Amino acid sequence: MARENREGQREHFEEVLESVQEVAEHVEEVVGEKLEAVGLGEDDIHKFKLAVREAALNAVKHGNKEDTSKKVTFLFDYDPATNEVVVSFTDEGEGFDPDEVPDPTKDENILKTGGRGILMMRAGANVQFERGGRKAVLRKTFGQKEG
Repeated sequence: MARENREGQREHFEEVLESVQEVAEHVEEVVGEKLEAVGLGEDDIHKFKLAVREAALNAVKHGNKEDTSKKVTFLFDYDPATNEVVVSFTDEGEGFDPDEVPDPTKDENILKTGGRGILMMRAGANVQFERGGRKAVLRKTFGQKEG
């Protein structure tokens, strides 16, 4: 596992997580610490951390259905040359079609609970679903680092 530092080295790591809701807090904290360590400000990373937290919760709750025999693979990659962060979560569930999830901003769905998590993820990152919905990939390119 490479470690990011202020000298601009790329950081990439992978962690296999239990299917418990507490992992959401863990990954949010890890991502925040990593991005703060390379000089990105808290204001820039706040929405991204919320998107990461929601993606982790979705993998545990909806993907693996909190089955502790199933794992979630968490990947983190930061490229200082482009200031791009890529975080992904891969679960061991059955997958889903994101196009089938109701849009919570439409009038007919306002009172429904489905779709809000994906909306939150998309508010903080460019989100793509792969492997039949079993993998969520969140990308964000940040602005200038703080001096």
